Amino acid sequence: MEEELSLADRFRQQVLVESAPVIQPGATGLTPEDFRLPVHIVDDQLLRELAHIPQRMGFKIGEVAEMLGLKPYVLRYWESEFPALRPKKAGNQQRYYTRREVEYAFIIRKLLHRDKYSIEGAKNILKSVFEVVQKKQQDIASEKKQKKEIKTLLLRHLYRLQSLEQSLNFLLDENIEAS
Repeated sequence: MEEELSLADRFRQQVLVESAPVIQPGATGLTPEDFRLPVHIVDDQLLRELAHIPQRMGFKIGEVAEMLGLKPYVLRYWESEFPALRPKKAGNQQRYYTRREVEYAFIIRKLLHRDKYSIEGAKNILKSVFEVVQKKQQDIASEKKQKKEIKTLLLRHLYRLQSLEQSLNFLLDENIEAS
């Protein structure tokens, strides 16, 4: 059973666009592969920022806003504009972001603030990334299915050969005993 992944989860999948340029790790020593992010939207500064996100399961909106240097209302607005940025709410209606959602927020901030994309432009960039990710995942799923089919076919042939070997050994043993 294949689970459906959100865009944030898809960013976590290892996706490297073959035609995209390779980013030099620079001073951080990190690469996009370390975070499994699409290489064409990652820069060294983003990699450094992502590396400093604490390893925790959940983050309150104020914590995320502080890490990003933004006001909480900006994150609430982004939630309405970017479908993958949908934190869970606790019983007290407090938003809790996963680490993946925090990483996604850093990517959105980079696109909007440093790269100077409009909201619509950032959505288009992320949509194109989503399409590449989706295509890559479909290719991987298809490849896994083909490998499984080949393995099944090879096992059938192996069992058939083993059965033939046993039959031949039996006939040889009978032929030797008869002589």
